[in-house]
Amino acid sequence: MKSLLQQLKQKTKLHFYYSLRHSRFLLLFIALMFFNVIVTKSQSVVFKYITPRASPYQYVSDTVFYIISQPGGVCGQPELIVPSGIDHVDYKGLLAKAKLSNGAKRFRAEAGKTLEITVEFHYSKYFSNTPRPSGTAQDWINAGSETESATFFTGAKVIQDWKEDRNSNIFTKKYGVTFTKGSYLGYVRLPLEGWLWQPPQGNLYFYTNPILIPTIVSGQLDEPVAILGKAIQPMVPYMVLHAPPGDGSSSETAETKTSCREFSTTLETESVHNADVAVKIGIAGSAGLFVTTDFEFSVTFSAKLTAGDLAIKSNANQTCVTMTKGFSTGAMIGLKGSGDVFMGYGTDLDYGIYRIIRQDAKTCLTSLDSGLVYAPSSNARTFFMTEEQLLDDIAYQRSVSARTDTTVKARNLAANQADVWEKILAMNKANKDNPSNSLIKNITFGKGVTITEESGITVVNTNTLDVQNYLEASVGIAALVEVAGSGVSGGYEYTNKHRYGNTTTNSQETQKMVKYTLTDDDAGDKFDVKIVRDPMFGTPVFRLESSTKSSCPYQGGYQRDQPKLKHDGTTNDRITSLKNPIGSSATFKLDICNESNEARSYNLKLNATSNLNGAVVSASGVPLNGNDLGQTYLVPANSCLQDLIVEVKQLSANSPLSYPNLELFLYSECEPDIQSSVFASIYFGNATAVENETNNDLLKVYPNPSSGKLNISFGSDKNIEFINIMDMSGKTILHAPIIDSKSIHEIDLSGLAKGVYVLQVQSNGKRQTKKLILE
Repeated sequence: MKSLLQQLKQKTKLHFYYSLRHSRFLLLFIALMFFNVIVTKSQSVVFKYITPRASPYQYVSDTVFYIISQPGGVCGQPELIVPSGIDHVDYKGLLAKAKLSNGAKRFRAEAGKTLEITVEFHYSKYFSNTPRPSGTAQDWINAGSETESATFFTGAKVIQDWKEDRNSNIFTKKYGVTFTKGSYLGYVRLPLEGWLWQPPQGNLYFYTNPILIPTIVSGQLDEPVAILGKAIQPMVPYMVLHAPPGDGSSSETAETKTSCREFSTTLETESVHNADVAVKIGIAGSAGLFVTTDFEFSVTFSAKLTAGDLAIKSNANQTCVTMTKGFSTGAMIGLKGSGDVFMGYGTDLDYGIYRIIRQDAKTCLTSLDSGLVYAPSSNARTFFMTEEQLLDDIAYQRSVSARTDTTVKARNLAANQADVWEKILAMNKANKDNPSNSLIKNITFGKGVTITEESGITVVNTNTLDVQNYLEASVGIAALVEVAGSGVSGGYEYTNKHRYGNTTTNSQETQKMVKYTLTDDDAGDKFDVKIVRDPMFGTPVFRLESSTKSSCPYQGGYQRDQPKLKHDGTTNDRITSLKNPIGSSATFKLDICNESNEARSYNLKLNATSNLNGAVVSASGVPLNGNDLGQTYLVPANSCLQDLIVEVKQLSANSPLSYPNLELFLYSECEPDIQSSVFASIYFGNATAVENETNNDLLKVYPNPSSGKLNISFGSDKNIEFINIMDMSGKTILHAPIIDSKSIHEIDLSGLAKGVYVLQVQSNGKRQTKKLILE
């Protein structure tokens, strides 16, 4: 697919002598008196002064002026616009002349950057009352300040006032000129006070004359920008608060604190002007968008599960977050993932295309390019999410992006958001694991100890996050030739970079921006923690050393809970028992083991979802059926409780004969994810595993995953008696008797919550099961 730049290549080269447009923002500054260009040097221009005739008695004496431009320059041999006489200067006439000046002979300047101009006045002799030769005149620079005699001009900033070198007969003065906007025709104006002594009468004249230097100013034009459409930016994080180890530990932001950091956005471009192209921030007005450097955008977060009141203020260069109540990782204990809390926002943006004047320093040719300007158009979309919640949202956004029954816009926005979450999780892991992270301190703690510390938020490195954005196609978008992107159905995709820069506040107040508490209530847990600085977000990161011992939950170091369940006499975790007499019991033995170096308590339990045919299962005479915690065993360190007898029997004479893949598992009560399982397939009478597997293969469920409506078939068998839907605990939440005979049955489960279920189908007295996912 062709890139957006290739599809929409519409750059227009505007040579200086075609560019007579007058910008409404002109910074006008002043040069010297009446002189013509005689020599052009690198970065400097030499002018020869010619005294204008004020009377028939006046003759000419030559005086030379130098105008030296740094760091800008000149194009060709610059033309100066000068008055035609000493008195009665026609300012409007000078402007008219400037507009008609040769564009290839103008000074160069760049909007926002100071152009330094040095003026040197070289004169032949000092003024003297001694009579001069008849018909000659003498002129010199008055060392006083410049004057402004026209209201439509703006004065230059004097960097260095007049300095006199009597040995070389030179006066020198420096000016700083800064244009704020791009313009095809700006002006530099320098004023000069002078005295003219006229022989033979010796009359002394005072005058002030302006000199205009027409200037091309590269940069954005000052003009309203039409709103072309709306872009929805993916949500991105501004801060990450890392969860410390210990089941009672937490990190929180301190109240009434403010932290600022550099935070800007730039475009990924295909242009040779990469360094100049940026996404410009603007404000919305009645005539469209206006690019501005005095911009502030505020985001207010309302109270949520883990957040108090806080506000974010952002401008083109930095973003500040102010906490009035703060937020904490404390409520995240027990959730899957790291427990880190990500806080940030996304915005809906009105966007338009602004125009940029560019100038080639070698050829002095100008071109008109384009850039993107945006302004927030509605309230920000804020978020506080943990790693687990980000993973859940990634799955959801991916499902939306894969749907064909929604809009192109919705699919692209979902895919872009999922991409951001995945990048953030990867960056967060890399940030925490970075071996170069600066050390804050080392701390050791265990049960009965509570440690509270405070830390600032400091960032010294710069990081970037690439974010894909989607723009709906609209009239005028083809002018956006600077954006490197690609056309997609219904719009365009482009990439911008979110730059996470240095923190800019370092007061005593912000040095205590984050407070963390370290504590744990499990006897025997010991946490050796190295606290380092997150290189991207500046918040404390907590690393556990290998000498750590943890449990309930296991968070790193040595794992204190290590259950292991085995079939007695075999290393295989699956056994099969055939031809058990109907109405009798089948038994097998288990070894309950503990591979930890200390005694631990574990629970033995039957997985209810593996027992859908309703077998009665007990261990050492204690029933394992039900949704309780199971049977508890205290197991010595590095040893096993052997030959535990497990009994399996039918509930009644009419119960099924097959009980395949019954799962028993040994787990830590405080952390069920740490477990070990074995499986047993028990068959009564002539029931066989082959028959069961064949029948189970006949059961078809589709689509699976399903959004609600489900089709069920059992091969050519039309005698399906009923369908059960059970949750993962084994509880039946839907029972649907089947009264008609057909090979395919449709049921609607759209009323059930999203999640994992077990589908059970009974046909001719036999029950078969399938796992079902609703999304």
